[in-house]
Amino acid sequence: MINSRMTRERAESNFHPKSERSEKGSAVRTIQASRLLVQAKSAKLKELRLARDATIIVAPAKPAKPAKSRRTKQGA
Repeated sequence: MINSRMTRERAESNFHPKSERSEKGSAVRTIQASRLLVQAKSAKLKELRLARDATIIVAPAKPAKPAKSRRTKQGA
């Protein structure tokens, strides 16, 4: 029983392997293509963000004034 099943599986593998293998290969290509699209989109967005940040003018910080003392001399 086991031998007949193994023989049948071997025979079927001779008839069907190419169609299954091409599907697996196309899945890998699809994943790689989508990864490349995401990388390109991320690079474009980074470029736009850097260009936007370069146009923003930051005002210089105002120097801090020393705090005035609120204490008064008492009893003088």
